Amino acid sequence: MTRGRRDVLLWGVRNPWRIMRFLAFLLLSALVTVPALAETYDDLIAKAGALYQEGQYEESGIQFELAFALEDGRPTHYYNAACAWSLAGNAESAFAMLEQAIDAGFRNSELLMADADLTALYDDPRWNTVVARCQAAEALWLTSINVELYRLFQSDQGDRSGDGDWENIEERDRQRRKIVAKMIQEDKLHAPDDFVHAAFIFQHGADSTSYRTAHELAMKAVEMDSTYMRARWIAAASKDRYLQSIGKPQIFGTQLLMRDGRWTLEPYDTTAVTDAERARWGVPPLAHQREWEAGANGRTE
Repeated sequence: MTRGRRDVLLWGVRNPWRIMRFLAFLLLSALVTVPALAETYDDLIAKAGALYQEGQYEESGIQFELAFALEDGRPTHYYNAACAWSLAGNAESAFAMLEQAIDAGFRNSELLMADADLTALYDDPRWNTVVARCQAAEALWLTSINVELYRLFQSDQGDRSGDGDWENIEERDRQRRKIVAKMIQEDKLHAPDDFVHAAFIFQHGADSTSYRTAHELAMKAVEMDSTYMRARWIAAASKDRYLQSIGKPQIFGTQLLMRDGRWTLEPYDTTAVTDAERARWGVPPLAHQREWEAGANGRTE
């Protein structure tokens, strides 16, 4: 989800990784839309996320494990399970989950080494091995993508990790878009990650043309990998932003705007998309969005 025109993956807080994980848990819980007789993988992942947020780390780890017993987990789910087990003081389970995360495709060594949830593992002799494995996976991944574009994406996100000088940030945004537009013209985007990184950069444009371009880039990534949830989310967010830019209401509910001194999701056509469809695009259900809106305004419903 986003903060008006300054949507980011990392928010300017003391521990941004916790916030990013919290947002991920909100997205995952969107997949639980109707009661079921038996809990599904997504039900259990959502429950694990809620327990993590409540500080019930051992119970969170157990729910993650129950989910993985039903089906193979996603890289971030294994990683989040490792964080829960680490905070619960269970190093054995934490390392097992980290190993599975890397096997499944987790490769964010920066996050791994900076995440305060994992500090309890630092003195364990297995820690350096896990870090080395993750770094090797990341190095291999970097050979498959446009690294220059990835660095631009990192710069874009870094500009949104705190309260910065927005006049200068907007100028850097313009320069990044110019560079990426040239890359597109020269056919330098090939991997799904390339299209996602470019989509985020154009999402931070200032007009409908930029937002439409962001949506087209995101949809290209989805076409290449229909399971890529970050691509699906930025596709939904760019669609909402494009609609708003041409005077129409958003339909997914990804854009929280400051209007008349209050944060609001409006204008918003809440009937255009079902919660089931939102879930397919990595967007929380309407009820969660309203909680998000209320929380942003310092109130509860």
